[in-house]
Amino acid sequence: MSDRIGNDTLERYEQIVKQARELVDQLTGFQFKLGDMGLEIEPMRPVGGAHEAADEVLHGCDSLAPVFDNLNTYETTTHFNGQSTVSLDGARATAESYCLAHHLSVGEDGQRTLMIAAIRYLDELVKQDGGWLFAERRLLVDWTETRPSAA
Repeated sequence: MSDRIGNDTLERYEQIVKQARELVDQLTGFQFKLGDMGLEIEPMRPVGGAHEAADEVLHGCDSLAPVFDNLNTYETTTHFNGQSTVSLDGARATAESYCLAHHLSVGEDGQRTLMIAAIRYLDELVKQDGGWLFAERRLLVDWTETRPSAA
């Protein structure tokens, strides 16, 4: 077995992989932190991609209760956050983030159903008092798929 991977030693390769994982973890944490801050900003307006979303404006955290009530109807949910791009313009920024959302339901008969949604968030951000806040978050649903899920 070689002690090199590409041009690097195995030790250097492991350092690079560790740093890359740390960067991914930081990015994911950043996305969730932005999302939490976004709950305090309005309007949050879902708009359609391939599947037109209802034209609904959500005002503040309390308006999100029905969203979380709906999520709580699932046995479990998992969201894989993918690539994100951010464009800075002084104290303003725009961002686009991709996500695959998995929602598992279990019916009274024990039948498992998996709903997968490919979604994107289009965000407008502003910098205030040294921190970044959401000015607007738009949700685009590119596609969904619902299918039986094995146990």
